[in-house]
Amino acid sequence: MKKKVLLLGVSAVILIAVILIRINGMKVPVKADTLPVVETVNPEVGTIELYTSLIGTIEPETVVRISPEASGTVTQVAAKAGDMVQQGQLLCVIDTNKVQNAKNTMDNAQVTYKEAHDTLGRMSALYQSGAVSEQEYQGYVNSAKKSEIAYKQAKEEYENQVSYSNIKSPISGKIESCSIEQFDKVSTSDQIFVISGVGNKIISTSLTEKLKRRVNPGDTVTVEEDGNNMQGTISEISGMADDKTGLFKIKIQLADTNDLSTGTSVKLSLCSERADQVITVPVDSVYYENSKPYVFTYDNGTVHKIFIEAGIYDSSRLEVKGGIQKNMDVITTWSPELYEGAKASVMNSGEEIKGESKA
Repeated sequence: MKKKVLLLGVSAVILIAVILIRINGMKVPVKADTLPVVETVNPEVGTIELYTSLIGTIEPETVVRISPEASGTVTQVAAKAGDMVQQGQLLCVIDTNKVQNAKNTMDNAQVTYKEAHDTLGRMSALYQSGAVSEQEYQGYVNSAKKSEIAYKQAKEEYENQVSYSNIKSPISGKIESCSIEQFDKVSTSDQIFVISGVGNKIISTSLTEKLKRRVNPGDTVTVEEDGNNMQGTISEISGMADDKTGLFKIKIQLADTNDLSTGTSVKLSLCSERADQVITVPVDSVYYENSKPYVFTYDNGTVHKIFIEAGIYDSSRLEVKGGIQKNMDVITTWSPELYEGAKASVMNSGEEIKGESKA
């Protein structure tokens, strides 16, 4: 019974309130919608550079790799890794079993040549006196010439065998590696010494074909080693890809490389793409629809959606090749209420809100 009385009381209060509102003409206030507030910037003309990081290796500018000219046994090693050597200095001796044979052949050829030369001298006197015919004399002349040729060939072969046996440094420099010891057996396919020439060192690295097309000799490269930055210059770009890696080797010159050890790895940073004096906008102001880039612009209180032709971009700016002009106001703030023809208010730094509230 009490619940029914309470419900009747509440209903009466509500009814009375409705009647009073209608009588007094009271209206519930409705909050007016406000326009989205955006910030804008004008496109800027500037330069965008993209950099690629690589790893390079310090190498001598001149490197000679030495292999034996003939197989044999190492009988003497006259230099070791780390030694500084002069051009023509003996590095090692290899017994090729051919030096003595070549010397014997040369000695025999020398004896034959001397005998033929002596005989030709005697025959010349007889030929002058008429005791020897022209034909006989010419035979002695030919024999002397043949023996001289044979001797010169034997001597050259002996000298070659000696050079094959006595390995000497072709340049002045530092021995980077020595892979032989006394009594080792070596063949013509073995690399026994690596010598770096005296002078500047270079940095070598490799590029993909795509990256190779974007760099040129003379381009600047930043070199970082142990926290220190140096500037280098691309001096050479190979035109042929490596058979194993498919990459193109390049060489970078440094002004001072005395403190850099051969074989040290360094970090490289080179400009792989550049757009000079182009129209740019902040990357955060660019949106995509079906992979097509666009921006919102502000014009006298109205938002416009404009598709653009985009170029390269870095972490802050994007190149615009077409679609907008330098004097346009590009919206840099996002709002779900932005669309073609939408109304908006703009606030730039230090300025008051522009535009009107929706009616």
